[in-house]
Amino acid sequence: MKAGTWNARTSLFFVVSLLVLAGAFSDAHLAWGQAKVGCARSEGIDEVPPPSITAAQVEADPTEAKLMTFVLAARDYLQDSNPQEQAYASCVFRRDEGDWKSGSVYIVALTGDGTVTFHSKDMAFTGRQLHEDALLPIAAAAGLDPATQSFTDPDGGALDMPFSGYVVGIQYSNVSVLLTAGLEIQESHLKPVVLDPADTPAVTASDVTDRESLKSFVNGAIEFVSNLFASEGTSAVTRMKSVFRQEEGPWREGSIYLYVLDATGYVWFHGAFPQQYEFVVATGRYTDAVTGEPILFKIIEAAQENPEGAFIEYHFDDPADDSDSAENPKVAYVRQHSLVPGLEDLFPPVIFGAGFYKGNQMALDFAHFANGESFSSDVVVLNLATTPIQPLVYFYGKDGELIDPGSMVNIMGNLTTTDFGALTLQSELPSQGEITVSTNGMGDLMTGSVKVVTEGPDSPVGGVLRFDAPGIGVAGVGASLPVRDAIIPVRRQTGGINTGAALRNLSESELTLTCLLMMDGETIETQPVTLPANGQTAMFISELFQHDTSEFTGSMRCTAPAGVQEFTGVAVELDATNGIFTTLPVIPLIRDASSDEEITPEQ
Repeated sequence: MKAGTWNARTSLFFVVSLLVLAGAFSDAHLAWGQAKVGCARSEGIDEVPPPSITAAQVEADPTEAKLMTFVLAARDYLQDSNPQEQAYASCVFRRDEGDWKSGSVYIVALTGDGTVTFHSKDMAFTGRQLHEDALLPIAAAAGLDPATQSFTDPDGGALDMPFSGYVVGIQYSNVSVLLTAGLEIQESHLKPVVLDPADTPAVTASDVTDRESLKSFVNGAIEFVSNLFASEGTSAVTRMKSVFRQEEGPWREGSIYLYVLDATGYVWFHGAFPQQYEFVVATGRYTDAVTGEPILFKIIEAAQENPEGAFIEYHFDDPADDSDSAENPKVAYVRQHSLVPGLEDLFPPVIFGAGFYKGNQMALDFAHFANGESFSSDVVVLNLATTPIQPLVYFYGKDGELIDPGSMVNIMGNLTTTDFGALTLQSELPSQGEITVSTNGMGDLMTGSVKVVTEGPDSPVGGVLRFDAPGIGVAGVGASLPVRDAIIPVRRQTGGINTGAALRNLSESELTLTCLLMMDGETIETQPVTLPANGQTAMFISELFQHDTSEFTGSMRCTAPAGVQEFTGVAVELDATNGIFTTLPVIPLIRDASSDEEITPEQ
């Protein structure tokens, strides 16, 4: 694509492309808190002047002359403003009961082919295209010549049936824009979204159940939009919006949707809440429902610091569940990407993101597995639901990275792999059915954690992980419970039993646990244990603590810092000389989440 395609005037906000908005505030110093009370305005951008006749005045006395004056005021402002001012106006025009919006009087913009590029009342219509019989009277009233795509009347005209209102044309290079007010566009006036086979990604919104499928989904969206821009230029924006916004489509289903923003927090696409967040700097209003902290700061920081993308966790309304609890955390994957390579100065990279809600999945976490040097592990999954399920099994390394299951598991029979690195079944697991996934014990010794995921709380699963230690025996343990504070009984005998603990971070950010070596309720030594996001560690007490544990019986307590971060754990007792091999679960301590203080069961 040639640089000339991105002419500054043809990339006007109301015309075709929103990419210019990605840079609209790039050099501006925004007052972030402004977004909480209205539209954020950068330094050097004046307030949008009110029209000589406001929307409320037109609503009170909807004469043709007043409506014409109102629409021409919007046209004159947009023609004389720069992209930064237009970006700000896109929010101002949508203020309820403001100078530019009242009742049925508000601004709508269409391209000459009938594509809605801006709709003050319902931003969900953006990217959709009008039926020809709906477009023709609008184009005729504006004086649009179909052959030349130019306007014969500079002041437009009033609309007759089936629409009321007023429309005026704006010409930008080879792009025709129809600017209207008093025009009530409804779903029946819009063409249905027709999907091409290329519009469907390998991992769709309905496939997203966990962090790995989510990552593939977002990366698929980036690839899809990048290909659109390479082939279609600025018109790709409207195509993207119509496809991404289609409910129950490949890019949006239930609580799974995409959003796109720039590094300042300017949201130029939101799949679920376009009217609240789209075309505004939402850094102040987009807040965590539990902590109250702005979410977009977290999104922007994670995306900019991790070129390959990053997972974060926050609390935000689930659009698919009116009764959802704010305590249900959302796990998001965000990644920054340049859609116009080589022109980043003009069009800075944008951030793509999507997320799923933890409460919408059923998961089993096993804090430890081992494979290699003849050590092997069996993951036993049982379907406790009354209907068939298709569980996903993931193996993670110590750093939280996904391990290719084919490197450890002989994939045969009913087993298969997904596009996002999970083991699953070719045919569903029947109710009360069981499947065992066994590692092969080959190669160098590798340890990590295992996660089993099914979609929704109506698909409960149970499970056991069996360890097979060569020459010692077999030991098993159930799934590990999420905890924030836990005690593990430990002991060590010279030349005999030694206790090891495996700890896994369940959060999407680094976690440092405070681990205490204790005897008779007294702390002997304190050591920090830092775990990367989704990461794991496993070590014997003789490795973790410096205290002489050659003859020791006591406990180890590990505590997460105050907040919402959780971990899981399991203990292993090993005595290779005497053939002793057993596992022990961790014992959770109950703490008051509001005060973060330990409480007893009696309290």
